[in-house]
Amino acid sequence: MLYKNTFGPRQPDDMLALRLGPRRLAAPIAIGGPCSVESEEQIDRIFGAIGGHVTHMRGGVFRQGTYPGSQGAWVGEPRPKCGVSPGWRMDLLRMFHAKSLEIGRPNVVEVLDIRDLDAIYPYAGAFQVGMRQAQHYALLEELGRQDKPVFLKRGAWQKLGELLGAIEYVFKGGNTEVAVIERGSVSFMDHVRWDLSVSLIAKLKQLTRVPVVVDASHGTGDRSIVKAMTLAGVAAGADGFLCETHYDPDGSLSDVEQAVPLEAFIDIAESVARLRRAL
Repeated sequence: MLYKNTFGPRQPDDMLALRLGPRRLAAPIAIGGPCSVESEEQIDRIFGAIGGHVTHMRGGVFRQGTYPGSQGAWVGEPRPKCGVSPGWRMDLLRMFHAKSLEIGRPNVVEVLDIRDLDAIYPYAGAFQVGMRQAQHYALLEELGRQDKPVFLKRGAWQKLGELLGAIEYVFKGGNTEVAVIERGSVSFMDHVRWDLSVSLIAKLKQLTRVPVVVDASHGTGDRSIVKAMTLAGVAAGADGFLCETHYDPDGSLSDVEQAVPLEAFIDIAESVARLRRAL
């Protein structure tokens, strides 16, 4: 069978494939945090509020925008001297990782370049493959050789078969700790930034034993409907959710429109827990 490592009947403990530190993850996945890591004060404040409601911490420490010049507030920072690509803020990454150890929640770090892996490996609890890297097969294979979980975001253009092929590239290296993040598609709809595919979540859960995370923050780009679409994804079978949050959403460095206030994130987390109990 083409996707022999991906397809197969689900088992009750399939979610145990993802790790929470040295332990297996036995609860639904909840990934939360800001779009961009800005400062130690910001991270302390955000995770001081939501730390008890997440299984993984998220936060961007590499400013890689759609355009080469769109690196936000980090433009003009000195080029790093630690062997990583320009754009990395290793001081923020080390601080972010230290906070994850303090609260006992792995930090998820997006990786764009194979050459950066050795430098960022010690400061990442899990790796994320961003939407634009979803078919970077050399990177996927290399992440398959790592011993940390991989969160693979579906490319906005990817159909089901292409997504399953990307998962297989990670599995090929021996790493089966992979979860898919559904974060929306390019479409003709203009009421959202991206069009979250709830039907894809249901189909993935029908066909595979790979955990699926619904990301309604990127999947809509509209904080006013993030909660509704998160719950829709969970109702369709998602094993967890990803949500961007900030104590001052309108003042955040990036993706202002989709970040929810801290109290809204906690409400979403509690609503997801109630919905899962009801299903």
